[in-house]
Amino acid sequence: MIRLIKRPVQYALSLGCVRWGLTDSNARFGLTFDDGPSPAYTPALLDTLDRHGAKATFYAIGRNLELFPEVAREIISRGHQLGNHSHMHRGFAKLTVAQQLEELERTNELLCALTGNTHFKFRPPRGQLPPQLLLALGKRRQPIQMWTFDSRDYLKDANLVFDRFRQRHPRAGDVLLFHDDGPVAAQVLDELLPVWNLSGLSPVPA
Repeated sequence: MIRLIKRPVQYALSLGCVRWGLTDSNARFGLTFDDGPSPAYTPALLDTLDRHGAKATFYAIGRNLELFPEVAREIISRGHQLGNHSHMHRGFAKLTVAQQLEELERTNELLCALTGNTHFKFRPPRGQLPPQLLLALGKRRQPIQMWTFDSRDYLKDANLVFDRFRQRHPRAGDVLLFHDDGPVAAQVLDELLPVWNLSGLSPVPA
């Protein structure tokens, strides 16, 4: 659940820092993965994306970047993007603003060391954006990327994910949420990406 109050949302949106869908859809949808990188699951997912010519953004947990930098480098080498998903994936609703910002900044430093870039999109753990954090990030003009459709692959049930996408296909401008800390995303995307490609929609980083 996104925990917000009206005024900070309006303030942040006025600065253009919060995004749910793509700003330039044009027969494209965003493909994103949270909670990695994982040496057990990310490489297989990268192989799946390669087979179908798909590119994505991986919102990485800083602690995993420290433990598995070689997997993060493989993500980059295959043409994907990295984003910031906090350092320890703690629930932000229970942290002070100073602790929340520290989570973000520590991971930005790791991403900078890996990529040479200095600016990264941020996705808060569990989608929690407490009002004071949202105000602080709005002042910094920190890009925040949410999502429009949750695959629920974290429930570890591929059939559930297939059912969700049978009921609601991706649309132009969507941003899809998957995870690369388990096997389900690679399994279902190996079947779904060809179907989506035939429909004329292309996955892109978001």
